[in-house]
Amino acid sequence: MCSPRSKPELQHLTQSSYHSWLQTLISDAIVWPWLERGKVTISAFHEWAIIELRSNGNRRPALALYRAENFELLAKALDLWPYPRGHSKHAYVMEVQEFTLVVADERNCPFLPSQMRLKPSSRLTHVKSKQGQDCNAACRDNGLSCSEQDFWFLNSCEVLAQHFPCEAGCALVIGDDIPNYVVEESMNTFRKCLVTERQSTCAASHKATIRLCACTNG
Repeated sequence: MCSPRSKPELQHLTQSSYHSWLQTLISDAIVWPWLERGKVTISAFHEWAIIELRSNGNRRPALALYRAENFELLAKALDLWPYPRGHSKHAYVMEVQEFTLVVADERNCPFLPSQMRLKPSSRLTHVKSKQGQDCNAACRDNGLSCSEQDFWFLNSCEVLAQHFPCEAGCALVIGDDIPNYVVEESMNTFRKCLVTERQSTCAASHKATIRLCACTNG
């Protein structure tokens, strides 16, 4: 049975102390290679945990790293919502039977050590498209190529705010042309920056938006 990690000490009610606790938990954790092992179930985790997490009588936490594009597979096994929500800084802490499991986004969780973080392409450039233009064309106009795998690094309200005014805020929607900024007054998302929960494509475009494109020269 899975359940959110309970934190009986009142100090965890403050954000800064909770984040410090979370970082310490991650630094002490052993990585559960759930994707490499092929079998993603609670029983598979428990079998692995009994062998790997008990050392000299001390029970250490486990760490499961995910990416947005494979989260649904892990979420199904752990009985989580199929999209990564309800996290703190892109990390969840759960009790799986008698073991503690931290589930963390390997792109975005700031508590992961550098060697565990998935990094963008070394030559990634953020390029704003023209209104209604796809990212293949926008990158090509700048002598670059579109990199679909790097869209995840642009897909945040914080990154969009570096390039657009986002006067009406930032919203989560579904669309292949996202992340973007809505410039068409007839849209109910006018002047909003938009992020998504699924893979963006280089070829997508929308007449009402300006895309933020992931371009590389590699």
